[in-house]
Amino acid sequence: MASDDIKKIINEADEDLLRMSVEQWAVQHEDFRAYITLVLNPPASEIDFDYELARVINNNTELIDSRYFERLVVDWSEIVYRLIEPWAKVADSFSTERLQKLVEAIITEVGMKVQEDDFRGDDWYSDDYSVQIEEIMDWLGHLSGLLLIREDLSRDDMLSLQALVKEAQKNDIIESYIGGTLYDDILLMIKMRLETEEVACGIFDLMIERDFNHKAGEWVCRKIDFIRGMGLELEAQEYMDANLKYPQVLVKLYHELLVSGRWQDAIIILDKANAMSTDSYWFDTPNWLEMKSDLLKEHGDKQSQIEVLKDLFHQRWEEKYYRQLKEMVDADEWNQFCRTLLKCKANSFDINKVAPFLIEENEFDELYQLIKGNFDSHPEDYQIVIAYAKQLHSTHEKELQGLIVRSFRTYAALHFAPGQKVNSLEYTFFCEDLSSLSNMGFGKEQRELVEIFLEEYRKRRSFVNELKSIKLNN
Repeated sequence: MASDDIKKIINEADEDLLRMSVEQWAVQHEDFRAYITLVLNPPASEIDFDYELARVINNNTELIDSRYFERLVVDWSEIVYRLIEPWAKVADSFSTERLQKLVEAIITEVGMKVQEDDFRGDDWYSDDYSVQIEEIMDWLGHLSGLLLIREDLSRDDMLSLQALVKEAQKNDIIESYIGGTLYDDILLMIKMRLETEEVACGIFDLMIERDFNHKAGEWVCRKIDFIRGMGLELEAQEYMDANLKYPQVLVKLYHELLVSGRWQDAIIILDKANAMSTDSYWFDTPNWLEMKSDLLKEHGDKQSQIEVLKDLFHQRWEEKYYRQLKEMVDADEWNQFCRTLLKCKANSFDINKVAPFLIEENEFDELYQLIKGNFDSHPEDYQIVIAYAKQLHSTHEKELQGLIVRSFRTYAALHFAPGQKVNSLEYTFFCEDLSSLSNMGFGKEQRELVEIFLEEYRKRRSFVNELKSIKLNN
């Protein structure tokens, strides 16, 4: 068969059939499996960044009806999350030549190709990708910094990149929409390299200040290693101590302490990190308590391990920590320990977290008291009253009967009052919850409530229709 004929067959083939055929052939033939793996998932060292970016951008461009006119829209989320972000995350392993090719590809295929239309998206039409474009340019800033701290980056390569950035600046529209000074920053870093003829601290400082894609902490760690590389160990340690606000720096210090056998100091650092993490939000923050627990398993005594597991349990309310505690605490001490462990505030959020453990421990009275406490503060919150009514039926049936009736009536009084606008879906959801009462053993209360609501809200036709659809048990 001629090559043109097979091309025609492939181009006109059903995509699902084509995928199935390729998959079957790959399973049956090892050489084809190796070939298709290389084609579809090539190592970064063999990717043609320019070609791949251009291809994926073209395949993710379509003509759509926007708010005011038809326009070509690029799905930039595909570009950043499928290509650029995965490449950037392994860019440290690239050779200098490959890293420069990636930086230049992003400038030429994204920075120099973005159009005004790319910023005319509308959330209503789900075609606003300005955030993704900003992410791409942030990755470009980060990758440019990685490139410009490479000792083997030649003067000619820097001049080539400088010329490309200046060319991109001539018709750049991105800065006017998302702000920033990315191209000026890259040119400044190139100028630093050309003037000093070596990597300078100024490049690290600029990258830390700009915090591209929230990578400032990583750049602080790079600067620490750079200072050490100059033989300035004391200065590097002082700089590290001054920048412990970054989780990456804390992790770096933690591992260095472990390598030197100072595990007690490592514990102190983890405690400090955990205390700091409650004061501000950090991106990609490790679970310091989890790290402390792992370290104490190797070095700590039993009581210290129990204490950190308690903290972890109260932080996450996860079953695995509960199980570990149950294994470590002496059986004759468990009941008292568990009562303290499962103490929480009487609100629906905390009740839902602790309820499974209270039920397992048969602490039904404690669960009821929490529900009653929440009811006293929020008498309209019938959902938490019925959430565990089935489990509490055998021990607290009489008490729950009153809570159920009063909480449903209070909710209805607040949400379905005369003259108040009500979405009909609210009636549907409310009556679905009302319908569930009979399955929990509270059919009598269900009937009582339906009869009350049919009388009190008889003028709300939609509500009445929903109430009449409820199947009442005798």
